[in-house]
Amino acid sequence: FSDVPYLSLTGTTIADADFVNVSMSALSTSAKFGSGKLSVALNAGAIGQAWVDFAITQSSPDTVITLVPSSTLFIDRTLEDMATFDAFSGTLLIPALEINGAVAYTNLRFTLTDAKNYSFTLQSFDEAP
Repeated sequence: FSDVPYLSLTGTTIADADFVNVSMSALSTSAKFGSGKLSVALNAGAIGQAWVDFAITQSSPDTVITLVPSSTLFIDRTLEDMATFDAFSGTLLIPALEINGAVAYTNLRFTLTDAKNYSFTLQSFDEAP
């Protein structure tokens, strides 16, 4: 078991609870919506780069997304067409949003409206051609 991540081995039998569950996701665009979450490849400048998930916490009258902190996975490089966050202005820009395998929206612009909970309100977007 040297190549398999595990938490502990209990006795002589192996149980599901002994192993670490690992999940993987890939993005072909800067953001993807599915399973009730918005997955984003994010470049936050000096803060770093990460894969993050947002939950839609309000859809009317304004769309609000809130970071799911437990989903944050820091990465060591910048990827092409990443979403960007400017901590000074509080602006989150997502170049393209994929829904059901196709880019549905581009140039999504959000503003940080609740810094304590990392909630952002949608300001503008374009429908994909």
